[in-house]
Amino acid sequence: MVCESGANPHAFKADYVGKRAVSHYDVYKQNKTGELLLRRKVLLNLLEQELVAMMRNNLIEVTFYMESNDYINMKEIDKILNIKNAEFYSKGDLFTSPNKKVQFIIEHSYYSFGIDKEENLNEKINKIIQKIEDIKKNLSYIFKKYELNKELIIYSWANDEATREYKISLNQMQVLSELGIELKIIHYNF
Repeated sequence: MVCESGANPHAFKADYVGKRAVSHYDVYKQNKTGELLLRRKVLLNLLEQELVAMMRNNLIEVTFYMESNDYINMKEIDKILNIKNAEFYSKGDLFTSPNKKVQFIIEHSYYSFGIDKEENLNEKINKIIQKIEDIKKNLSYIFKKYELNKELIIYSWANDEATREYKISLNQMQVLSELGIELKIIHYNF
């Protein structure tokens, strides 16, 4: 988060995160601009934060995600993969929220794409694995060039009957295995 120079840092933190959460944030001054930056002391993975918010709104259930702690030009990766509506940032990029009130520096390079909740869950799994198979040659090139953690993540909720059963074929598992993509199922109880 960014604040004008000269503002009280403690009041600044309380205004944006609330009085109870002030101790979880540090304020940094950017030397060039004099702006104050607000940063969480223990950062959750950015994508995890975004996905939890999406989960609460039931927007995404299946996503492919790859990340690195190194700087990788994710615009280059996006040009290679050419996936509509992919989300990506390079380490060191400045993230700005849609309402322009929150800014922070990205700590990982990551690339992600998913399928909206409106579709049938088993169809989503089939579609995303098919997409991975369709771009397999390009993914192989990227995975040889860069060291990335790679995951296909399926989310489920305690109160959602539609997420009780998953069907993944042996051929689909083989596609993931050949590319070194981990399969994760994350269950939320909210």
